[in-house]
Amino acid sequence: PEASPTATVKKQIARLEAGIKQAQQLAEAKQEKLNELQLKLDRLQRDADNAAAELSELREYTALLEENLAQAEEFEETPSSAPAAAEFNPAGRKVVVIGGHDNWQNKVKALYPDFDYIGAEEFNFDVNLTRTADIIIFNFAHCSHKQFYRMRQNCDMSKVIYIASPNIEALKRKLGEL
Repeated sequence: PEASPTATVKKQIARLEAGIKQAQQLAEAKQEKLNELQLKLDRLQRDADNAAAELSELREYTALLEENLAQAEEFEETPSSAPAAAEFNPAGRKVVVIGGHDNWQNKVKALYPDFDYIGAEEFNFDVNLTRTADIIIFNFAHCSHKQFYRMRQNCDMSKVIYIASPNIEALKRKLGEL
């Protein structure tokens, strides 16, 4: 009976079925690996897209800072040689000061106590201050990216006056031009 042709064929079929089953298991294992790699690739692509978007925002921010720094350097005259600044009248205007070193903000507070102030380390400031402000003074010489982006998302950027100098006279001149 073992020499019968059907027994030999049955053994061959059983061996082939075992080989097919083993091949299917290998294919499933490889498919799982491919799925894992695809998920990893998707995550990496998402991270790369986020990094590219952040890099683009940082380039815009850098260009803005360079532009404003160039403008600020025009006003970097010493107080003795600079022309007297026109007096700024804040009456009826809501003014918000963002950023700048604490010492600079304290000097501005002494001149303009009715302004609203947001310190350089205040990242979660009340956005309604910037939304309802008539003028926003932004000292970008001492601030964070996070603070700048939050301000940019929550205010009319045409209301922003950029300051890069700790010189109070430069601020007075800018406000005197309004």
